[in-house]
Amino acid sequence: VLAVAEHLVVLHLGVILARLGGGCGSGVVTGDVGGKRPTQAGVLVAHHGGHLRRGAEGVVQQLLGRVHAVVAQKPLLHPPPEQSVVGRDVSVTVDPTLLLSREEWRKIEKKPSFVEDGEKYLLTYFLGGCPDDVRKYIDGIARENKLKVIHLYHEELPKSEIEDKAWFVADPGEFVWLIAHCELMMTDSFHGCVFSIINEVPFRCFKRGGNIADMSSRMNTLFSKFDISSWCIGDTEEPFDRVFFKDYTGVGEVIEEEKAFAYKYLKGALNIE
Repeated sequence: VLAVAEHLVVLHLGVILARLGGGCGSGVVTGDVGGKRPTQAGVLVAHHGGHLRRGAEGVVQQLLGRVHAVVAQKPLLHPPPEQSVVGRDVSVTVDPTLLLSREEWRKIEKKPSFVEDGEKYLLTYFLGGCPDDVRKYIDGIARENKLKVIHLYHEELPKSEIEDKAWFVADPGEFVWLIAHCELMMTDSFHGCVFSIINEVPFRCFKRGGNIADMSSRMNTLFSKFDISSWCIGDTEEPFDRVFFKDYTGVGEVIEEEKAFAYKYLKGALNIE
């Protein structure tokens, strides 16, 4: 690890997601990392809480001063905190998950053994836990529409809250498959929303509870960029017959524009023709 500064991680020859002060980041670094000359690098800052902790600015200035290029991933605040600290432009790109198409993600899909052929289901994925009122709402939708409810879990969930171990151990390929083929996705997860968008399935994003990092600003930025905020925000008062509504008009075009920008940035930062 070359550098860790609150919401920033820089790694040599690798990409990692790590929780740092309410955010996570990833990076690709090439060149002379041990010498005094500036390192040629591309740094991806996934997201942040909008500020640096007290005393951290000097550390960030020193670390980013060695980096050739810096990029943030869709912050809600403009300019990004890194820009004011470093004193130079910070490019803004989409989350790397969106750089792959639906067809590319389907290459790793794997149908879970616990889903029957043709079985219709409602999928949930809550990192901060599913509140009682939301769970009751979900159960009502499932009953009225004769849907099986599958609850995906995350690694920090207490063992007593795991209803089905098969759901708990779903691997990445099964995770992607489950979202792509569900009738409805209910979540508080950023990537739960992203994969729903990639596959154009109806979803509702609820406010996250518990002690897991708040992603509301990151999600609001995502929804605003794709102009889907009017229908994708979870609300237990939304009628059951309305909750399956979706409108992805224009989203594909926006994704393609953002992908082109991100690839152009990466090629420039890493000197790739």
